[in-house]
Amino acid sequence: MASKGRVVLFSNARTFGGAETYLVLLSEGLRRRGWDPVALIPEGEEGAVLGGRLGQRGVAVERYRRRGWASPSGAGEIARRLRALAGEILHVNLPSPYEAQRSTVALWARLCGYRRVVATEHLPMSLRARRRVLLKVLLEPAVDTFIVLTPSGAEDLHRRHGIRPDRIALVPLGIDASSDPDPADRAALCAELGIPAGALLVAHVGALTARKGHRFLVEALSRLPDLLKAKNVHVLFVGGGEEREALERRVSQAGLVGRIHFLGHRDDARRIIGLIDLLVLPSLIETQPFSILEAMSAGTAVLATAIFGVPDLVVSGQTGLLVAPGEVGPLAGALAELLDDPSRRRNLGAGGRRRFLDRFTLDRMAEGTERVYLGLTGTAS
Repeated sequence: MASKGRVVLFSNARTFGGAETYLVLLSEGLRRRGWDPVALIPEGEEGAVLGGRLGQRGVAVERYRRRGWASPSGAGEIARRLRALAGEILHVNLPSPYEAQRSTVALWARLCGYRRVVATEHLPMSLRARRRVLLKVLLEPAVDTFIVLTPSGAEDLHRRHGIRPDRIALVPLGIDASSDPDPADRAALCAELGIPAGALLVAHVGALTARKGHRFLVEALSRLPDLLKAKNVHVLFVGGGEEREALERRVSQAGLVGRIHFLGHRDDARRIIGLIDLLVLPSLIETQPFSILEAMSAGTAVLATAIFGVPDLVVSGQTGLLVAPGEVGPLAGALAELLDDPSRRRNLGAGGRRRFLDRFTLDRMAEGTERVYLGLTGTAS
């Protein structure tokens, strides 16, 4: 099949997170639809994980020097690489708005003859300093269309940042469906962690940062000692980050040592999500968390906070439960309800799986992105 065209996927990521996972998944979806994606990412350690993940999917990777890349000499290097890659479309991946230096890439692509420039804004609820706002205002005309993942993101991009609605395209996040879990795999995980095979498994999957709300979950669990013991509940914190020491102290103070397990970063986090009974994500800031999508795909029940793009994924009472952010009482109440009722968990998980298959597959995300490349707007039909 002849290629539909070359897409240069640009990232200036300092670390590998959700926005970079999106880029890896999108590259796979585009390849399936006949596009030729090529990644332009930083060299060295900063782009190592992203480059490795893209390479595993057969995506060609071109690297540039991140240090000084917004200087005149750095700009020249980027322009030369864009010209050499001979792309038709530049797709800029923006973890948050007003990354003004990064947005200059859109202008360089225009000067190099790229037909269209698209940018995905992952955290449009964020604001930035006035200097960066001014630079973005000057540079944003070089972008044809801004992709957002949620309806609330579209509203934020328009209301907070002044982007006209006709230049915003809603393309929800998408992933491939999970395979059915193997019961033996769950037993192996429990054995690895020293947890009884019949334990009720709860997990929080996400970086150990303040905005992910682990401290609220620790406090909520501390209010349910009898239920945790009666149901033999064990809680897995999957992820690493700067909050680990503080959280370990909180766990100790709450008397939950041996009940909460810190697993650190896990390459098999998605496998773990498919093996647990309940995913809890009490975050303060999220757009469309991959962990929630992965839980929905696996039919795992979800308890999360009703913030930004999360209600676009989870319909409270049908595909999971949502509570207000930062409020421990409602979180503890919802947690108790779900820990005490296995049929409720199963029903919510099944509802999440149906909603995932209807709205949030990788093929749908790739189709919606292709429509943007072709100058159409909105999601895939």
